[in-house]
Amino acid sequence: MTVDLFTCPPDVVSEGVLREFVANAIASRLQAESLVVEFKRAADRNNVTNSIAAMANTNGGLTIVGVDEKAEDPFEGISAKQTDTIVQQLRALLPAAMPEVIPVALSDKVDRLVLVLRVDADEVEPPVVLNGKVLVRVPGHTVGAGREEIRALFS
Repeated sequence: MTVDLFTCPPDVVSEGVLREFVANAIASRLQAESLVVEFKRAADRNNVTNSIAAMANTNGGLTIVGVDEKAEDPFEGISAKQTDTIVQQLRALLPAAMPEVIPVALSDKVDRLVLVLRVDADEVEPPVVLNGKVLVRVPGHTVGAGREEIRALFS
């Protein structure tokens, strides 16, 4: 049975569910780094907050931290300390667009986990502004919104 990672209850998101989702996304290349899915190997500067802001301004989606879809073993994971730092940064910079945070422990890596950040764009009042910028998702990328996109977010 395939679980819909976009809508399932957080307690259903297990390592097995996550591994299946990532494997299918990578194999199909249809969801890997798409409009609604972004993989981050680790948090680097504002890459995670940028992704969350863009998804909140677009269609919502998943930012999965601790996964490198280009690696042979994509599940690198991040530490609990990195997880805390990411969550604190999101709370400080995007309190009105705080995603659902789902940590998933990796059984084959000691003290490593993958962080699933789920954004429901319908729950956020657009536009979400981050560091003076309005960001949006285009397939595979986070980009600055143009004037018409910003106007559309207000209406």
